[in-house]
Amino acid sequence: MQETLYQNTSGKSFQVFFNEGPFAGSHFSGELSFICPSATCSCTDMTFRFTKEEDPSLTFEITLDVVKRTFNTRKTASEDEKRFGEALVGELHEDDWLHLLDLHQKLKEEQIAHAEKNIDSVSFDFSFIDDSIRNGAMVGYHEVFPISALPPISYDNEHYFVDDQYCLNPTCSCRDVVLGFYYIDEEQKKAGPSSQNKVFRFYYTKKKWESQEPNGSLDKAFLAEVEEQIPDLAEVTKTRHKTLRAIYANYRKNKAPDTHALPKAVKVGRNDPCPCGSGKKYKKCCMIKGL
Repeated sequence: MQETLYQNTSGKSFQVFFNEGPFAGSHFSGELSFICPSATCSCTDMTFRFTKEEDPSLTFEITLDVVKRTFNTRKTASEDEKRFGEALVGELHEDDWLHLLDLHQKLKEEQIAHAEKNIDSVSFDFSFIDDSIRNGAMVGYHEVFPISALPPISYDNEHYFVDDQYCLNPTCSCRDVVLGFYYIDEEQKKAGPSSQNKVFRFYYTKKKWESQEPNGSLDKAFLAEVEEQIPDLAEVTKTRHKTLRAIYANYRKNKAPDTHALPKAVKVGRNDPCPCGSGKKYKKCCMIKGL
């Protein structure tokens, strides 16, 4: 794939010439045909339809994982389609993969922007952390919108990934965010445990910082850089907090009722069969559970 052959400015279509393999000497045009429409999905797949220019009747539908840099084979894929996928991956260069990754990022950002303006259209299953949320655990914006990281921070020739965590407890009226700044190892190209990591609480209505470090100190020079590099930090975090709260509220509103809960009007004797249908006596089932 060559950047000079992209057919339009969106980068959704392009041409590829195969230099090697079973399709050597062939030209194919590729067109983006599908990307997961869910803003809350973490998949990095993009599906393209490839058509041979010398023979338009020959087409292949190939799904590329733009992060793993592999192609995903459908169960119904023909042997020719598998060979084409392997040949295509072998033909793509670093710049090609970076272009596809950038395209994926832009399309997901568009989905997120739409979702933030149309909260009722967003669904997310909080069931795996629901109890923790009600007990005060915080939720990262990227946990709901995986392709949504704040811009990385550069400081003293180092780079930091920014993780923003919010309280979604409906009984809490907090107006703050916990921001973790995680040092990016340039060799491994990822953030991880490091003595250089920093964690602060930011009160976006007051624009004030509070240290989350054991020694309670604030790195004012570092925070000054953060505010300079993300000048709208207060407004962005306020909006993201409001968005997550609204999505969680929708989840709670639409959540199926607890099948073990008893209707308030029903009175059940200690020795009566438990209304949950377990077959046990009430005193040995939901009664001891406090339900």
